Amino acid sequence: MSLGKKTNIYELVLVGDADRPGLPEIMRGVLVNAGLQEKDVIESRIDGRISVSSYFNVKRNAQKIEAKIRAGRLNKVAVRLRRLESRDWQNKWKEDFRPFRLTRRIDVVPTAYRHSYRPKGRKKIYIDTVLAFGTGLHETTSFMAKLIEETAGKFKNFLDVGTGSGILSLVAAFNGAEAVWAIDIDKSCVEVAQENFKANAYSSAQLKVADVGVWKTNQQFDFVAANLISDDLIRLKKKIFSLVKPGQYLALSGISLENFSKVKKAFAALPLRCVQIRQGSRWAAVLYQRTQRKTRT
Repeated sequence: MSLGKKTNIYELVLVGDADRPGLPEIMRGVLVNAGLQEKDVIESRIDGRISVSSYFNVKRNAQKIEAKIRAGRLNKVAVRLRRLESRDWQNKWKEDFRPFRLTRRIDVVPTAYRHSYRPKGRKKIYIDTVLAFGTGLHETTSFMAKLIEETAGKFKNFLDVGTGSGILSLVAAFNGAEAVWAIDIDKSCVEVAQENFKANAYSSAQLKVADVGVWKTNQQFDFVAANLISDDLIRLKKKIFSLVKPGQYLALSGISLENFSKVKKAFAALPLRCVQIRQGSRWAAVLYQRTQRKTRT
């Protein structure tokens, strides 16, 4: 999402007592049940209070979600919807989004900290702080980044399906990928990825707007990373699989735990060997290696 000077962003936030047992899960569940994807919900804790937030660039969409939440009458939880002008949005992300360790060797650094954050012996990926997605803070992204790093040296070319901010393409490049392709169905995501590539002085990626389901290419890749929602992974499984070279790697993320068994079952029908599973409190990722015959995971 590229933000100009006149762009408004709408923040919908639920705030409650951080000491209340189970409240974070309740608030996240309320937002998801109201129609949001869980990976679009951001959680933070400050001064004994917990907040879960989501961001919209269309006011009407935010108001619809707000109405559903208020109809549920959450006990002792404040619900707020406010407009953030682009300057406020950028300032908020400068406050909330700070440098952090993404993998064993890589730190993610907001561009606002480019000159002040200089750890020794660490690789740094610079990400624009005006983004609400693809920063690497979410489990779906961090799991995938770790799988890529742990497979370093085993791939020369890399495909990033649903690139978003481009962060996984940068992780691959930092881990030895000689050629990187990055695609996303959303033009605004591709624009954001391009800006982040520039921020990291990386100009080698083949970046384009494309729907992987109908994308025509004769290319196969050493490592395919698909960080998509579970239903899309299942729907596109044959096409995604076809992009992987025999003997090489496919990593899937964006999988909620409630859908993990369904995704594994779908991909078990393909000639893939399960190499590694990463599982967190709500999300999972899996690394496969393509084989020459059908195997069960």
